[in-house]
Amino acid sequence: MVLAKTKPSQDFLIQQFKERKIKKEYWAISLRPPSSLEGEIETWISRHPVQRKKFISLKTFKKGSKKAISSYRLFKQDPHSRLSWVKVFLKTGRTHQIRVHLSSLSCPIAGDKIYGGRRLGFIKDLSLKKEIQDLSRIALHASGLSFIHPQSKKMIGFESPWPLDLKPLLKKLGFM
Repeated sequence: MVLAKTKPSQDFLIQQFKERKIKKEYWAISLRPPSSLEGEIETWISRHPVQRKKFISLKTFKKGSKKAISSYRLFKQDPHSRLSWVKVFLKTGRTHQIRVHLSSLSCPIAGDKIYGGRRLGFIKDLSLKKEIQDLSRIALHASGLSFIHPQSKKMIGFESPWPLDLKPLLKKLGFM
């Protein structure tokens, strides 16, 4: 989250968002690996026609939809469960964008009950399955944010370590 102290700073930051100059990085634990080690997803995101709290990914523009662009890189994969540690870079910032995009690749985020992250029948390790079922949230973490500072005009970046509540899952998978 970025907050501006002055109106000129706010305008400067808004312009960076519009021009897609702000770098937003996320880590996710997906239930399956993406089919490619890295890639870009460019779709249109719109509200689900029936489930109004849910969004869908569309290949073509539909009235009310917004362009959404994400890129990803597979970081690590657990060979037994196929759960994967994925780095996601947002070029746009749509509601539920990462969740919708990863789900559209058939690799929903662990713990995401809305976009398919609750189907765990393929996990044979019962303690791993329980670890995922006991998550109090989805396994998604905003890890980095970089932008040009409104006054110094220098690129600054901020990183956030993995939250404590997700570390047991990462350790269980051998990712930490």
